[in-house]
Amino acid sequence: MKKNNTTTLVLELFVFLATFLIIIGVYNFGFSSPKEAPKPIQRIESRAELKPVVSKEDAMTTFVNSYLSDLQSPDWKNKLPTYFPASNFYAAIKSHEKFRKAFADYKITIKHLAFNKNEVILWLKVHAKHVGTYDDNELKNVKPTGKEIQWDEVWNFEVQDGKFVGQGDFIEDGISRMKQLDVKCLPN
Repeated sequence: MKKNNTTTLVLELFVFLATFLIIIGVYNFGFSSPKEAPKPIQRIESRAELKPVVSKEDAMTTFVNSYLSDLQSPDWKNKLPTYFPASNFYAAIKSHEKFRKAFADYKITIKHLAFNKNEVILWLKVHAKHVGTYDDNELKNVKPTGKEIQWDEVWNFEVQDGKFVGQGDFIEDGISRMKQLDVKCLPN
């Protein structure tokens, strides 16, 4: 008789635990019944609708990647106006146009990217082919070599409402460029 009572007790305990786990699973973990229809996917019609759901860092990363992609594109002159206020745009285009005439096959790789509110600090690796003269830096009067070179640059700028604001700061590794182009820049 005692063996039968133990079996019954174990069976009742098993049924109790199974019922308890089913109740916990349905109510606490949000399992839905098969009768519930799936929720429809909401379609986003414009970028303005994304603002509340996209973090500031994601928006800044997207801005930087879009800018760098457009800067490297063959149609860069037509794409860049969207990134600059009208007052800053023409000077930036003119300067970069001279640079691009001297350095073909211009490619940029991001090494590091950091944000502080609207401020962006970007460390880049630049690859290009020296095909012309460029008088706005340390390579003034250096004749085209046809050499493929690379150097680091650090950019610091502010972005507000999807545009560059203020005056950015740029540091370029000119010594590395000079050495790769066999320009005597330092005493032996």
